[in-house]
Amino acid sequence: MGWRLSWLRLLLRQPDLLFDHLGAHGALLAVDAKQLAQALERRLWLTLLSGLLLGCGIVLAGMAAMLWLLRGAPAEPGLPVVLGLLAVPLLPWLGAAWAWRAARRAATLPAFENVRAQLAADVSACRALDPTGAGR
Repeated sequence: MGWRLSWLRLLLRQPDLLFDHLGAHGALLAVDAKQLAQALERRLWLTLLSGLLLGCGIVLAGMAAMLWLLRGAPAEPGLPVVLGLLAVPLLPWLGAAWAWRAARRAATLPAFENVRAQLAADVSACRALDPTGAGR
């Protein structure tokens, strides 16, 4: 109870300190919200890129298969033909896998961690103001 009275006295004697502190919390919240929005935007663009590259690889694989069939599928295809059939769609698929993985990594960022840490520090400071330890 003592720390609550200390905060009440501080609020009555120096309200500008409390309002400045709350303003700093608001600024910290705005910075964390901006970081979260940027991370979500990056995740969205990487996911869209992954889908685009996946579709591009599918189209290229279909075109390679059609060209191979139009040419007449040889009984024993040579190495350049096999590499052409595999390498052409494989490059966009590798890019799609990279973009998908990067998008998933971007999603694991902790949101509002700075605000949580500051609030925990404020609670610790409030508890430290109570010399009797009754507020714990």
